[in-house]
Amino acid sequence: MDCENHNQTRTQSSDHVAWVHEREGFKPAVVKFWHMYEGLKGFREIYAEEMSSRRWMFDTVEETVQRYGFREVDTPALERTQMYIDKSGDDILEELYTFEDKGERDIALTPELTPTVARMVADKGKALSKPIKWYSTRKFWRYEQVQQGRFREFYQTNVDILGSAEPTADAEVLAVAADLLRALGLQPDDFEFRVSHRDILGGLLEAFDAPVETREAIRTVDKKAKLDRTEYLAQLTSAGLSAAQADQFDALLDTPEDELAELTDFADSDRVETAVQNLQAVLDAAADLGVRDVCTLSLDTARGLDYYTGTVFECFDSTGEVSRAVFGGGRYDDLIEDLGGPSIPAVGVAPGGATLALLCKRAGVWPDERVETDYYVLQIGETRAAAADITRKLRDLGHVVETDVSDRGFSGQLSYADAINAETVVVVGEQDLEDDAVTIKDMESGDQTQVPLEQFPPEHGRPTYDDFAWDDSGSGTSFPPISSHRTVPRRAVPRLTAARSDSTRFRSGPTWRLYSRPVMNVGLDWSIRWNLARASQCVDTMLVSRSARASVPCRVRRPAISRVSAAARCSDCRRGAARRASRTRCYGSESRYTTQICGRWPDRRRRICGSPDGCIRDARVADTSGVQRRVTRDNPRVGTR
Repeated sequence: MDCENHNQTRTQSSDHVAWVHEREGFKPAVVKFWHMYEGLKGFREIYAEEMSSRRWMFDTVEETVQRYGFREVDTPALERTQMYIDKSGDDILEELYTFEDKGERDIALTPELTPTVARMVADKGKALSKPIKWYSTRKFWRYEQVQQGRFREFYQTNVDILGSAEPTADAEVLAVAADLLRALGLQPDDFEFRVSHRDILGGLLEAFDAPVETREAIRTVDKKAKLDRTEYLAQLTSAGLSAAQADQFDALLDTPEDELAELTDFADSDRVETAVQNLQAVLDAAADLGVRDVCTLSLDTARGLDYYTGTVFECFDSTGEVSRAVFGGGRYDDLIEDLGGPSIPAVGVAPGGATLALLCKRAGVWPDERVETDYYVLQIGETRAAAADITRKLRDLGHVVETDVSDRGFSGQLSYADAINAETVVVVGEQDLEDDAVTIKDMESGDQTQVPLEQFPPEHGRPTYDDFAWDDSGSGTSFPPISSHRTVPRRAVPRLTAARSDSTRFRSGPTWRLYSRPVMNVGLDWSIRWNLARASQCVDTMLVSRSARASVPCRVRRPAISRVSAAARCSDCRRGAARRASRTRCYGSESRYTTQICGRWPDRRRRICGSPDGCIRDARVADTSGVQRRVTRDNPRVGTR
């Protein structure tokens, strides 16, 4: 490029870099070089495979809470910043995503739901029937250190009971939390609920003859597991306790459940006595609901948020592999009144998606992260209208169905069906439609059969290959074998284990089932595609005629092979198109039509091999000399494609 004839100017914007070239006599040309942006720290992209597992998790959680009578609500993503400052102090600003909107209002992305739910109840007041049982699953935002199970944008399901101060309400929250974990497949020994009471902590701190800042001291207790003992005691001291009092207070937190009366004696206050009685009543109610075995008294469980007033609890991995609390909850009886509403007691729990997934993975109950598809409707030739009709009918039945939208060929569609984990492929081909049928293929086993259009799709259910496959008795199939057709029973044919070719992808793994159908001689113009299809997982099976000159489409899953020639003679099959296509060999079989697969048994006219590289396991199959039968082109039983 002649730099003297170009005026090159570089312009930069937030989304691209453009080099503008101007040349006399020509319009300016703009070439854009797009940046590859990195995502924000703590904000995750969740792709389809992982999302399917996460959807299972949240659906299971929501189905469980719905059985308890909780009703779903939706809440805004933005709230006034001052609401969080009033409830948690100015320090909360360090954890909020805040900004000033165009109306000059200080706004924050919601870091949690409890204040929003309290505001909603305060707005409605007495118009709501009590108790109020709400749940909601949505995103939240909190600017904090990214670590195991903690992100700056996260999903959370909030479950709340508002309008009841009874211990049974606290116990029901514990019960629904335990049941949703069980519904996910977790066992009682996989998790534990550490239960405490904020009034016990506050009452014990008030019992010391010292100017204690109760809020700061309780926050220190909440951080106890993250601090070494020296730092922990130092922070208690800075909250107003002396060194001796800090040691004594820490020792009181280790009081076992059967000695809680000692705390009442030490504090000598109604606050502690009432709190101990309330905590014991909650645990007794939890026993009635069948969840007492997963609850453990843990007085150093404090929950750091200031609005908690009574029972608090946190769920932990019992093995400790998930190093932080999986989720937590508790009672917040004063929050609605503090927001300007009536005095309404409330209790709730909020399982988070990230930590809940960690616990499920640790326990081995997390499902495979993969997409699932019920059907893939595969089109061959000019069959779009028929395929679209079948696709629509299957979707109307409630199934997940995909079909080709990229104008792919047969192998491309089959590969895509494999990639989306389609359970069943419905092959809609021109020859199928001429027979008023479609082909149903099981993607796991590779087996397939032809089904009349009048039987598929049905009016209900989710039919698969097994619903149409023929058996030895000839029943349960759309095309039962004719009694005069000698066939090899499916169960009589051994399963052959073969090494897979590196160039061929098989969904069903290295084991394939091979079985025969009648070999029918109908002359030069009949299709032997069905015979290839029935053994498509074997790769090597094909029918070769000494005199046939027809070109036969190949159903073998080999991307490099689109058609198999049937022009090779038996005596010449070691070279030519037939051998190149399927690597078959014949050692002097004299049958006019011979299924050439292996020359291991020269005295037999039919051989089976499971690998393109040769025999892996010997298998004798019945002599085919009496199997060939002449049928007409109009005979509907020409096999399956």
